[in-house]
Amino acid sequence: MITDIQVKNVVEKLNNRPRKRHQFDSLNEVYLQLLNNNQEFAFIN
Repeated sequence: MITDIQVKNVVEKLNNRPRKRHQFDSLNEVYLQLLNNNQEFAFIN
């Protein structure tokens, strides 16, 4: 059986892996860049 901790570890590894498609930034870095570039729109209701 796979535990929640094991799943979280794999998710973290995948999201922090550099991607050629994103100029070798990780998915987390790309996500943070998108948030920072659109911060005026991020919290509009």
